[in-house]
Amino acid sequence: MTDLFAALALRGTEARQLAALELDTIGGTVGIYVSEGGSGSTWEPHPEGQYPATCVDVVDRGWVQTDFGPKYKLRIVFFCGEWTEREIEGETVKLPQLVFYNCTASLHEKANLRGFLESWRGKVFTGDELGRFDMEKMLGAPAFIQIVHNQGRDGKVWANIKSIMRIPANMEAPGVPDGFQRACEREGWEGPAPHPDLTTADPHEPRSYSQPDDDLPF
Repeated sequence: MTDLFAALALRGTEARQLAALELDTIGGTVGIYVSEGGSGSTWEPHPEGQYPATCVDVVDRGWVQTDFGPKYKLRIVFFCGEWTEREIEGETVKLPQLVFYNCTASLHEKANLRGFLESWRGKVFTGDELGRFDMEKMLGAPAFIQIVHNQGRDGKVWANIKSIMRIPANMEAPGVPDGFQRACEREGWEGPAPHPDLTTADPHEPRSYSQPDDDLPF
């Protein structure tokens, strides 16, 4: 079978044609499918249900334009052990279905990310953690998540993480798929997106950890 992750490592136009994937809705999920058409690729939501899962990546997306202005975004990626197959140029490609949780990089008390992490870890943040928390500590961490289907503003059906909690003691999370590479390890990774008012992303720019998550209308 064709190695999906080798395909994802391709550069430039070829990479965009083979693996075009962009999700801007919080909790949006989809199987990663490759095709020559890029924007014409098939989108299928992850099956609904409750799953043991493993965090396989935390992606620093950088500044993303939202309805509330530019916000600094993270993408938390889970693998639940689900796979699918596609025919690509006459070859069968086995693909992992990954679950993406997109959020503003904020640990404000009203922020989505704070509640998500506290439910996942099974405990509230300490004062020191709220001042500075390394998201990469969550890499490889198991979880137990519930996935539901919802119709988005674009009319498509999306799979969303409705809830997350610590994995039960008698349950085992799936391992990381063979050959998986984090986004930042792939050839051609350009790093987090810069602020629209800047020419390059500033690694020292505050990640809004103490600010509200303005993705919410309240």
